Amino acid sequence: MNLRLSNLSHIFSRSPFGSWIVVGCAFLVLFQNCQKMEPIPIDENSIQGGEPRLHETGVTIKVANRFLLSSIFADLYLPDNSDLGNCNALSNNTDKSTCNLIRSKILLQAQLYKGNCSHSDSAELGCNASNAEVGAISSINLAREAGRINFCERLLSFDRSLTVSLERVPANINKFEQEKVSALIQLYYPEYQSNPDIESKLLSLADSFEKDSDKWRFISLALCKSPGWQVN
Repeated sequence: MNLRLSNLSHIFSRSPFGSWIVVGCAFLVLFQNCQKMEPIPIDENSIQGGEPRLHETGVTIKVANRFLLSSIFADLYLPDNSDLGNCNALSNNTDKSTCNLIRSKILLQAQLYKGNCSHSDSAELGCNASNAEVGAISSINLAREAGRINFCERLLSFDRSLTVSLERVPANINKFEQEKVSALIQLYYPEYQSNPDIESKLLSLADSFEKDSDKWRFISLALCKSPGWQVN
């Protein structure tokens, strides 16, 4: 269950970045000119745990299920060839903690992130009789996004997780490089083209942190918490 980073751009037919707003946190990131897409109006159906709809069209927003989410997070935050079904095989203890976090809070959360199982799927993939019929396709709702945002905060509380993801850029956790911000954005948004206006906004916010590692963490958290990259 290892999707390589080089394949991430083919996972979704990516929607425009738009002005995705993460409600309830201090991270506001504009991934494209805000005139091109207005924030999604989440209706009362989503607050009750149902599927949100665009008021004008009645369209439901489909997003990555637990299998795809866990694979993406493993590719970004764990060493190459890590197996979410065997976290104890990892040599680094923090990698084991990261692996178990992805497994327990994403992969095994069938009711929250959907993704049903076939008869051949094993318990290591969170498959059992109770979640065989949860549905393959997931959609955004308040409970899902609250769980995902909390997961991002816990994931990036580990310096090791941040270090592994920055190696994909590549960048050093203890050396903040402005020119690498675009490459970091592309880990979550593979089709992103460098935009000085967007990057300057992120850099301006990151400047409030003294340590370079905290600047990287701030931007990584903003990206992880932004909902746009998971839209199907």
